[in-house]
Amino acid sequence: MKTDGQLVEQALQGEGVAYAELIGRYMNALYAIGFHITGDFHLAQDIAQEALIKGYLGLPDLQNTEKFATWLYTITRRTAFGFKRKRRRFPVELELSPELEDPHAIEDIVESNEQSEKVWLALNKLNELYRETAILHLIGGMSASEIHRLVGATTSAVESRLRRAKAVLKQELFDFARETLAARQLDEAFRIQVTTLLFRQLNCFYLPVADPFSSAMWYNEHFGLSSGSAPEPGCSGVSLPIGSGMEIFLLKSIGASSGYPKPFELLSFEVDDLASLVARLRQKGVSVEMVERSGKRLLSKFVDPDGHIFSLIQKIV
Repeated sequence: MKTDGQLVEQALQGEGVAYAELIGRYMNALYAIGFHITGDFHLAQDIAQEALIKGYLGLPDLQNTEKFATWLYTITRRTAFGFKRKRRRFPVELELSPELEDPHAIEDIVESNEQSEKVWLALNKLNELYRETAILHLIGGMSASEIHRLVGATTSAVESRLRRAKAVLKQELFDFARETLAARQLDEAFRIQVTTLLFRQLNCFYLPVADPFSSAMWYNEHFGLSSGSAPEPGCSGVSLPIGSGMEIFLLKSIGASSGYPKPFELLSFEVDDLASLVARLRQKGVSVEMVERSGKRLLSKFVDPDGHIFSLIQKIV
């Protein structure tokens, strides 16, 4: 596994997939920090997203790339306190949608809210250092050594804080908190959301795939697209320049959570000899449509191994 510093260096060289890997590595930790400071899961998610975007935009200012985690931790805390200052408390009325008129469904919601409140009240018995460490462990899923790299405290100090948190909460309540908070963790959909926001700013196109390495090899074989650095088997993402300053980022994704593949064309590629390309793709077993004429253009479509649909266009002079 690549270190934070290696991924930061790659991101600084324009390889957005490297930062996407850092997003997946730290999103729940930042989410945990946001919850620790605000006590609000929804705000915590906004805080994590904003901190990750600030982190990417601020990478050129990072002096020591191996200190990325601690640097991002500081950004997140500042962001969270900014959110906390701006927050205003308003009474909220619960409006039940038709599907929630089932009394059993309402009972489930009430029970869930009561559990969350019970956990938060229990965590508030801890002082700030113990509470932050416990939440990073419970929501962020971080080990003592990982928390050490994030907050800058020694591993032994982190372990001591975790022991103290367990002692104050009692083992039964600590286990209950673990189960309740783990269910709140951010998932693949959040990583995709933040990555997509960043890539839009970078004039890049995000494409979720099952295996970035295999997909990169497929695009290289059939269309001659290649990344700046050779992809490695098992990698989490690959960037492929496609001309005009644009890139396709192939990111490892978990099936349906990404909402892909879409039932329409994602991108269009202009080619010089569409008939020859379609014949070659067919010969290699690629799913491609017959060439059709539309005005002064020849059109076709192909489907990649992940089911994404693309258009092929040739202008007729």
